[in-house]
Amino acid sequence: MIQQTLAVDNKKQQLQAESDTGRKHNNAVLYFVHFKTSTSFYSRNQNLIKTVPIRKKRKKKATMQRKVIADNEESIQQERLVNQDTALDDIAKQELNVINNNGIKAGDNTDRSDGNLIRGLPNIQASSCYISSLIQVLAQTPGFIDKLFTARQNCHVAETLIKLFVEINDIQHDSCYTEEDLYNLVSELQNSMSKRDECYQSGNQNDCHSLYLSLLSALDEEIEGCTSLFDAHARQIFRYSTCDHVEECPPECTRSLLLTVDDKYCSVNESIKLLDETVAFHDAQVPCRTCLKEEKHYEDTITFKHFIIESPAQILVLQLSRFKQDVFSTDEPHGRLYKYAGNVMYPTELTLLVSKQGPSGRECARVWYELYGVICHEGDLDQGHYWCYVKKYGWNPDHLYLWHLCADSYVRRLEIDEEWPNSPFAYLLFYKQIQSTQKN
Repeated sequence: MIQQTLAVDNKKQQLQAESDTGRKHNNAVLYFVHFKTSTSFYSRNQNLIKTVPIRKKRKKKATMQRKVIADNEESIQQERLVNQDTALDDIAKQELNVINNNGIKAGDNTDRSDGNLIRGLPNIQASSCYISSLIQVLAQTPGFIDKLFTARQNCHVAETLIKLFVEINDIQHDSCYTEEDLYNLVSELQNSMSKRDECYQSGNQNDCHSLYLSLLSALDEEIEGCTSLFDAHARQIFRYSTCDHVEECPPECTRSLLLTVDDKYCSVNESIKLLDETVAFHDAQVPCRTCLKEEKHYEDTITFKHFIIESPAQILVLQLSRFKQDVFSTDEPHGRLYKYAGNVMYPTELTLLVSKQGPSGRECARVWYELYGVICHEGDLDQGHYWCYVKKYGWNPDHLYLWHLCADSYVRRLEIDEEWPNSPFAYLLFYKQIQSTQKN
């Protein structure tokens, strides 16, 4: 009986570590998360209306008419997808042309900032774009620099970030740092992170989300509580179909939500709904521990697992699950790794469902968030380039539209009528909380 209980505990710990949004992939895959814009096109030459010969039998005629309607709807849908993909492809080409024409990938670190609002950062050995993009977004994260100012002495990572944040946001005044100084500051930050993990060494390309988590961990060691803005707390609840027992796992801290994205879930709003869905599986996988201790067993029991967010983060970070893995096969025993290249739509504002324990049970409420940062990536599994779109002082209500494109040393303020930051290359989305929870 003890061995059975331990086996159940181990199984639940394994399931608890998995996210309902597809967090079953190896984190090592995240080191090189790249993707390409979808270029799938459908033929434009299909007829929208097909002729059908007249049948004597009424039933046969009705069947053929339904087929005509179905074929007609399919053709219209294909035509719509053609137009959508063509528009998306035009946006992607325009977006990449802006970056490529400014010498970013060539390693040109000359300060190309315009608008006197945000200063660009150098790309060290043409491989630190993932660092620059993350720094640019964190520099505009409301309240974050105030947390860092509480740093004590010998807080090297925090002090380096403060210097970079001040320089990025204080470009209107005479700069105290030269381009060489900025280069050295980015190098110092990279060296500090490489001491924690050698994958961040200069010259290595890396994943921006992995750096985000590692950077917050490093700051936690220097300044307790300085990263609390990014902390959310969630738990998993298990229910069973043949008994009244309910098991709640202890709450866990999470600093980002991994969203499933594919041809079915091609928008953030659709993917977020998956977080609130209940997952069902057979009792043999995770039986009720209470019943197990009482030596009770019910056949055909279904276990229901529900993921809930109890405490929402002030800064919500969404990671689009672009990486995929095929089912194991004899040819490739570990499964083929690839990138989902489809476009994923994301809103400027979204709501997140939270569940808190109240006097009479759990109470559901919603939290409102506003987009202020988008980190993008173009490339493949071997190489690519990061850049970001960020809203200058994204929490300032006096500036309704201050979006900037930041690609290393190149910075440009966007116009109101531009398509961006609706980028087909989006990978990480940063939202700030704009309204406290309200009961449903």
